[in-house]
Amino acid sequence: MKFLSKVALLTLGMAFAATASYADTVSMTFTGTSGVSNGTDYIYPYYFSIDGSTTSTNLMCVSFNNEVYQGESWTATTAAVTTASSKTAQEDAYLFSLIGDGIYSNNDIQEAAWYLGASNPSAVPTTPADHALLAAASSAVTQADLGGMSTFDNGQFTLFTPVAGSQPSNDGIPQTFVGIAPTPEPGSLLLLASGLFGCAGLVYRRKRAIL
Repeated sequence: MKFLSKVALLTLGMAFAATASYADTVSMTFTGTSGVSNGTDYIYPYYFSIDGSTTSTNLMCVSFNNEVYQGESWTATTAAVTTASSKTAQEDAYLFSLIGDGIYSNNDIQEAAWYLGASNPSAVPTTPADHALLAAASSAVTQADLGGMSTFDNGQFTLFTPVAGSQPSNDGIPQTFVGIAPTPEPGSLLLLASGLFGCAGLVYRRKRAIL
């Protein structure tokens, strides 16, 4: 009985490690966007297949100076946005949380996010609404970091940062995106569970053979 408990703990530990690994690094494939073009640039939503998933994940671009092309893939690190994250990361998450609230347009929210992440902010087309959004984002983060109520930095939003060198060789570094991290598909979880319990059973049989 005691040994079975150890096997169970080992299985849970392996499952946790696998989940942590999933959360740290992902493969991203850009499948397209239906965002209305803002001049020559497209805005949220950008559609992605994460780790080969058949379920599309909608993300918002927060890098104005880089580019991605439909169909290309790369590796990205993921990081949940919390009060420990940089102010810019929290502001990006705040802006993303406003999508669909009916107050600001996707165009204004996207421009504000680009402004935050641009190496030359003056190159980003902006409107008075964009600057109002930037002021609101800064104020919200300041209040949250002081212990105020927050709907954007409790870990519910994720930054997807490209890993240099993982993009196509003829392309520049992809953009950074913010959104909600997808959950593993049921098939992937079932495969993981089957493998873990198979390993546990193998360890158990080996133990009985020794006894």
